[in-house]
Amino acid sequence: MADQLDHCSVWSIASKAEHPWEHAYGLPAGCAAAASWLSRIPGEDPLVLCTVPQPASVHLLLAALWTRRSLVLLSPHDPPASHRARLQQLPIQPRHWLGSTPPQPNMQHHPLPPQWPAVDSIDCVEDGQHIAWIIFGSGSSGRHRAIALRQRPLLAAAHCQAQHLGLSPGMRWLCCLPLHHVGGCMAVLRSLLAGADLSLHSAFAAQQVIASLHDCHGISVVPTMAQRLLEHTPHWDHAPIILLGGAACSSALRQSLIATGCIPLRCWGATETAAMATCERYTDDPGPSACGPALPGYELAIGSGQQLLVRGPGIADTAYQHGRTISLRDALGWLHTGDAADIDSTGILHLRGRLDQAFTSGGETVFSEDIEQILFTHPDIGDCCVVAIPDPQWGQVAAAWITPRHTDTPLHIEHVESWCRRQLSPAQRPRHWHLTDTIPQLANGKNDRHAVRQFFTSNTV
Repeated sequence: MADQLDHCSVWSIASKAEHPWEHAYGLPAGCAAAASWLSRIPGEDPLVLCTVPQPASVHLLLAALWTRRSLVLLSPHDPPASHRARLQQLPIQPRHWLGSTPPQPNMQHHPLPPQWPAVDSIDCVEDGQHIAWIIFGSGSSGRHRAIALRQRPLLAAAHCQAQHLGLSPGMRWLCCLPLHHVGGCMAVLRSLLAGADLSLHSAFAAQQVIASLHDCHGISVVPTMAQRLLEHTPHWDHAPIILLGGAACSSALRQSLIATGCIPLRCWGATETAAMATCERYTDDPGPSACGPALPGYELAIGSGQQLLVRGPGIADTAYQHGRTISLRDALGWLHTGDAADIDSTGILHLRGRLDQAFTSGGETVFSEDIEQILFTHPDIGDCCVVAIPDPQWGQVAAAWITPRHTDTPLHIEHVESWCRRQLSPAQRPRHWHLTDTIPQLANGKNDRHAVRQFFTSNTV
């Protein structure tokens, strides 16, 4: 997500409605035609949307809120094996694939049309319980968990977020986050439903973002993206909001952003909370781990083991994993987040980190075991242990301790790094390596992750 590109496509999407159906729901032009197009696809199973951000994908995301079909959002940059692994988590297997990327086997492909056909009938739903989006998030319960986001909570979350950010007609918000992530989807939803226009970027390219941001009220980024923006030393005359989420943001980065004339606001949220559930107010810096108080209508609490609990109008109630349906909230409506946190006397949330093995690098959630499984496929690696260690730029990065598979075949770190660039995403690639004949082990024969992490922490500058 945080990789910098030299160029990306940019579109301006106005919030103005044209069709009576769009006027009825406060949607921008194009959504009625997208809803009509969705209604023509046979069946009731979820539809996979796998495409780069573009106006057509925005129209489909918004139209899905009021039509009877759910959209399963997948990254167009993930390999087919990753798509298969995610779709296997769903209780109902989709049969239709929307977008330009090649579909999975046995799925009917529906390329997005260059122009929407004329509006015909729209199979509309307004019960509030309709599942509009299915987005894959990561929580303490495991990998590849699909979060089912319903109409009413999504609209409630969008309203709360837009109100906190001061979005209103005549404003413009910049979205450069991918639209298979909840952060990008909610940036689109809250802006356009609040009557603000949208500057949509197909990817993050720092210089283009800076050029567009001069005409925008604000932008949502992860801290690594914000650091990239600082490298171009912009100075803002109109004080845009820089909404920071997805990873820990240091006080130093926050102060550097303030020095450029912008307004950095740190927030906390998850796929299960439809993006941000807390957000800073523009006041004095309350600390490096602060993410602001709860948004109006939300409540925070600390459960056993310092686990953060949250409940409110935008919290999802359902997830899918291994083909089963999972309830996300307890009997009192609390979502158990898997994050360790504190809440100070003023109600400000201070995050302490994940309670499980997951770590966040450049805004992406990464699992050490996933990296290990891929490293094990290298023909010359015998054993490996991957841990997360702090990093000033990425928040956390992977560090890998590896052993050679064959004593008579030399294993070179440079060759392994080159191989990893083809096999792993940027957030997954280990930034630090250690090569020996053995890895520290516990008495039960498992690799001693604590000892490995301690080694890298002590020996990494």
